[in-house]
Amino acid sequence: MRTPDDPADKRAWRRAARAARRGLDRAAWSAALVAALRAWAPYRRAGTVATFLAFGDEPDLSALHGDGPQFCVPRVKEGAGGLTLHALGGPLERHRMGMDEPEADAPRIDPAEVDLALVPGLAFDPYGVRIGYG
Repeated sequence: MRTPDDPADKRAWRRAARAARRGLDRAAWSAALVAALRAWAPYRRAGTVATFLAFGDEPDLSALHGDGPQFCVPRVKEGAGGLTLHALGGPLERHRMGMDEPEADAPRIDPAEVDLALVPGLAFDPYGVRIGYG
């Protein structure tokens, strides 16, 4: 799969990926992904895992949150853009775009402390280039 350079191609790829994802059993897909991660050596060795809170039809990895690593998730910086990482485990709030995120006063995690990052996407090419929502 080549990486699309034309934004029109990306729109077509997003439509195709969304259509394919709609045909999946989200619970079964999420459970299979959780099982694969638990069997994966880099996950088992990780002390701190940056992950995501499922949004829309993304896979739900919340079953991992009781495992041994410390988990952190992003919070969108209002105004300036960008993300900060915060420890998972405290209260969540709804971002204006609809996704859950830690409250602003949740303990911050330095990205240098992250051993493994689990990143959502609609599609990935063989080189790890992702197509997301935007």
